[in-house]
Amino acid sequence: CLSAQAQADEKMILIQADNDATIAKARATAEAVEISAKADKHAKILAHEAAATGILTRAKAEKDARVMHGEADEKYAKMVSATTLGSRLAELSVQKETLKGLGKVAYVPGLPNLLKNSEFIVTPKDL
Repeated sequence: CLSAQAQADEKMILIQADNDATIAKARATAEAVEISAKADKHAKILAHEAAATGILTRAKAEKDARVMHGEADEKYAKMVSATTLGSRLAELSVQKETLKGLGKVAYVPGLPNLLKNSEFIVTPKDL
């Protein structure tokens, strides 16, 4: 009788130890899942913050580049307008940009003087 009781107690202790081990394993698994989820969340937050910082940095760089380009254009314009040769160079540069991409250009020698004359008006009947 005593030996049956000892065997039952031993079996009960083994079952309790097995249950405790199962519970400890489940808790460890749950903690691992929770830690992994927190790490994933933190990694996503950092990635989005880095992307936002990159966008802001790029926007600031583009803005600064536009400001510097404008300042350079202003300085160039001042330098060009300071001399007669510079003014003529600027005029030719504008003409060059205007004609860029055209396949053919025709020059009519008297046309500039005709266009300067405010009395010269072309109507559809004249064409």
